[in-house]
Amino acid sequence: MQQVTGGSPQQAHVGDIHGDHVQIIIDQKQGISATEMHEIVRASAPNANTEIDLAAERLKSGESQVALHLLSDLRKRRWDQLSDRERFRLLANLGHIHEKKGDLNEAAREYLEARTYQKDEEQARSLEAVAHFMLGDNAKAHRLSLAILADHPHSLLANAVRIRTEPESVGLSEIERTIPITVKKTPEVLNAMGWRAAATGNFEAAEQLAREALELKPDIPELKEQLGCFIMMKEARDADNELDRVWTQQLLHYLLEVKKIPADLFNEFTVFLVAANYSFTRLVPGSFLLAAHKASWEPEIFPFNMVISWFGKPEILDSGLCGTLAGALLQVWRNAPLSHQKEAVTVALFNAVLSRPDGVNLLAILHRSADSIFGVDVLATQGCKNIIERLLRLRQGRIILPG
Repeated sequence: MQQVTGGSPQQAHVGDIHGDHVQIIIDQKQGISATEMHEIVRASAPNANTEIDLAAERLKSGESQVALHLLSDLRKRRWDQLSDRERFRLLANLGHIHEKKGDLNEAAREYLEARTYQKDEEQARSLEAVAHFMLGDNAKAHRLSLAILADHPHSLLANAVRIRTEPESVGLSEIERTIPITVKKTPEVLNAMGWRAAATGNFEAAEQLAREALELKPDIPELKEQLGCFIMMKEARDADNELDRVWTQQLLHYLLEVKKIPADLFNEFTVFLVAANYSFTRLVPGSFLLAAHKASWEPEIFPFNMVISWFGKPEILDSGLCGTLAGALLQVWRNAPLSHQKEAVTVALFNAVLSRPDGVNLLAILHRSADSIFGVDVLATQGCKNIIERLLRLRQGRIILPG
């Protein structure tokens, strides 16, 4: 998804805000009206579009938390003085931040609110369609995209939503014939076509489409991740019982083949793959720690929340999961900076395990083996045991655990 600018309706640039916010001091002269006061405030304040652009540039450079702070602060300080267009841009960019962080429900909420301030504009209507797609209402998203395309046939977002939400009975070649030639070879449309092809199991076509998109915009991380994801999916289809070994080898091959991903992006890429629910058992420990640092040890923040959810996947064998979980617990109790973060992440991990059919038995095993996991770290050992006992009491009523 793209950011929203004051100029081109399909792009946004956000940047860095230097110095202090401008403070406005108004001499309360007797007799001044509320309307006059409002105009004084508007005339004296820095340009809101400039602040939004500056925040967008931070987001573009990967500083989503900074961008979120800047835009939230702008909304708190000046919401009543913003025009409808400025409110739309602020909310749309907040939605984009939440989308980048993986919080699709919050992103959709911001997009839907933004729509109310630019009801007839093509991009605002497109973001509404995107919001319903994020919320899983493909039928409504599809209807909205068709209505937009009737008025704006070259809309990139509307075309992308339409492609992603076409009924399963509509084939890839049929979809391709209906795409306007002016947008057919854009990264946005190629990206959507790639995911559509992957959804039907045509990973060869998905890979080719992803390569075409990456050639057009080689510096966009999401397009690199998409290509890698399709390569993994193709290998997974053919690898049968050697998925972990083949995928790990393919990752290295991918980095060498594409030659566009810096070596230091390898760990970032593995986080994406683990978060996308692939069974990279050997990649999970490093991805877990990296995702934890990216999310400041907050278990609900993407991609940490998705890496944690990996421990609840029923297809992961108990033998592989127990060792990986023990390693994750060590990372938590050694690296989480605050006590409440250690407990919160541990609870999130254990709840993920409990979502498995054999989750209760696995926690009982962990309870018995906590001493060997943490060794002389008595606080960590007892802390984990206490959390396990509390969760199992909540799950099964009173339960007696072996010592």
